[in-house]
This record gives sequence, structure tokens and C-alpha cells, in this order.
Amino acid sequence: MRISLFTFLLTVFFLSGCSQYTAVEYREVDKANYVVLKQETGQSVEGTVVRPEPHQIVLLDSRGRTVTVSKSVIQSIKRKQPVLDDFGRGIAEEEIRGHQARRNTTVYGIGGGILSFGISFFAGSMLGNASDRGATVMAATAAGGTLLGTALFMHAGRNKDRKT
Repeated sequence: MRISLFTFLLTVFFLSGCSQYTAVEYREVDKANYVVLKQETGQSVEGTVVRPEPHQIVLLDSRGRTVTVSKSVIQSIKRKQPVLDDFGRGIAEEEIRGHQARRNTTVYGIGGGILSFGISFFAGSMLGNASDRGATVMAATAAGGTLLGTALFMHAGRNKDRKT
């Protein structure tokens, strides 16, 4: 039972990262938006909008290639929440990634890992004392709690790095 609950929580945590994308209408797509275009064929195209035009969207994909997708073949559009500069203009994802540091991710990951290990070790020892398989329960609780806590703290650090 505990393993399935842990697996469930871990799955929810990792899938929550996908909630950054919101479904939008064609007319809501602006220059510098980061979008995922799902085509009628089932294929997806992902990238930063270079030019939204009345009948097509021109993207710059992760490899630096320009991709043009006709409006007639787009089934759905998901947009990452845009980051705006001081003047209300969108900032491209590539520009954010180019200037983004990883300092908070590292610090939060290390600090959160240490804190999570301490708390998990304490909780595991308490559970282990109450169980006939004490060492196994303690080790599983400490390992699981440390991994989950480190992942959560690193996620918070990544969010902070993106905002700064």
C-alpha cells in the first residue's frame, strides 16, 4: 500500500510540470510565445513563435530551425505562460534559457536533500521502531523521502531561477 501511494504522489508531482501549458485559440498566439502545435496527423511541433500570420504560424524549434505550420492543419495549440519584460512584451524561451542561471536549483536541491534526508530518517526510525521489519522500513522511508523532497526542492529552485 505504501509503495503504491508513493508512486502515485511521485507521478502527480512529475505530471504537474505539464500544467504550465494552457490551451489557447489561434488568435491568442503572439510573437515570442512558446507553443506546442498538435496537427491533425497527430504530430506535434514545438517552439517559439517567430511570426503569427493569419493563415500560418512560423516557429523556431529547439534545433534553431524555422518551421511553418498552416492554420488549416492545426488541431490544438498549447501555450506556455508567457514571460513579459518591463514594457509588457513577451520574452522568448531561448532568451530566458540563455540568461538563466542554475544557482537556485543547485542550492535548493542540496539544501532540500539534506533537510529531506533528516526528516525522512527521523520518520523512518519512528516507523521502524513500531514495525517488526525495522531496518527495511527505516531505509525505505529515508530513501523515498529524500528522493521526493530533493525533487520538490529542485523544482522550486528551477521556478525561482526562471523568474530571476
